[in-house]
Amino acid sequence: MRCLFINDHIGAYGGVERYISLVSVALEKRGFEIAYLHTRIGQRTTAGRRQAWHVPAVEAHPRRLAGPVKERIREILDGWQPDVIFWHNLSHPGLLQFCLEIRPVVIFQHTLDAVCPGGRKFLPGGASCESTMGAACLLKPFYAGCASRRPWRLFGAFRRVRKMQNLMSRAAGIVVASEFMAGRLAEVGIPRDGVEVIPLFASPRAFAAQMTDPESSNRLFCVGRFVPGKGHARLLEALTGVEQPFKLVLAGEGPNRPKLESLAAALPEGSVEMLDYLGEKRMSAEYMKAAFFVFPSILPEPFGLAGVEAMAHGRLVVTFDVGGVGEWLVPDGDAPTGVLVPCGDMEAFRSALERMLSGPETMFEMGAAARRVAKERFTLSRHAEKLMPVLQKAAKGKP
Repeated sequence: MRCLFINDHIGAYGGVERYISLVSVALEKRGFEIAYLHTRIGQRTTAGRRQAWHVPAVEAHPRRLAGPVKERIREILDGWQPDVIFWHNLSHPGLLQFCLEIRPVVIFQHTLDAVCPGGRKFLPGGASCESTMGAACLLKPFYAGCASRRPWRLFGAFRRVRKMQNLMSRAAGIVVASEFMAGRLAEVGIPRDGVEVIPLFASPRAFAAQMTDPESSNRLFCVGRFVPGKGHARLLEALTGVEQPFKLVLAGEGPNRPKLESLAAALPEGSVEMLDYLGEKRMSAEYMKAAFFVFPSILPEPFGLAGVEAMAHGRLVVTFDVGGVGEWLVPDGDAPTGVLVPCGDMEAFRSALERMLSGPETMFEMGAAARRVAKERFTLSRHAEKLMPVLQKAAKGKP
């Protein structure tokens, strides 16, 4: 069976591209043939040994395809003859409509850009947007700052998202990583019974790593893009009131770095180390050095994969209860895997950090439980076994 992945990038760019790379291998082991079509190219672009086509002109217009571009894509599809198209991180109604007309398409909706013109359902003040997308979204950015305030850009984004929603209803299958995401799609008219929830997975490297004691019982690790919604500033602010000694390692890149460096400078000397982008091997090593992982995001996270990666490394997670996070963290019962804090409750957040720093035995027990849960629920093999029937069912409807 032939499966064509379509995405903006292919290679080492981010979480979606990592997903594509790992799932491609898993599907190939199960008899699939894989190829890629991508619209952007850069220094990290790589398809390995697989067939890949770069169609840059797709980016020229977000809602329609020019004639020559259609001809090129039809030539690719007619030549390689995929049984199913697996659509990813690309908000391009024109391309999606064209693909739907000639091949069955399964859409993996990774982000919130299908339910929000601003793409994140997040307000700059630090709260999730609880409104369902509608006409008010054309006014809200002017007083809430949640999307572009340039009228034509805002209206264009609104039209594009509405068009994507209408086209998604024609897809042969829709996949999301959490019930939270399925609920957000249902709010904009995409029936819940047409959406398959398949949780994401930790990297195979995480499970291959041998469980070891952390470098110290007061070492915290946090990774994520340095933007306001990811909550790094709140983490640093919470640590100002912590009495126990600690060592926080922050890894990431992004425009909020200068602010974070300023906040870190106010903490005890040597208590915060800021790292740049980490490759998978170095990232795994940092997880293992830490006593526990902190996931301070206040965004409505579609899933929160970094926390599951920590669990697979045998590290408990302290996190705010946002988006789909509560679907993988076990905060209660006989074998809790972390601490789930009400979003924005800084006192509870600080208290959770203090409690973990002062109780290493409990910390290690929770870490062991976290790894057991990750092995049971969040492996690449389990994900692929659930994904295969969705792709195969879609392919049966091939024109």
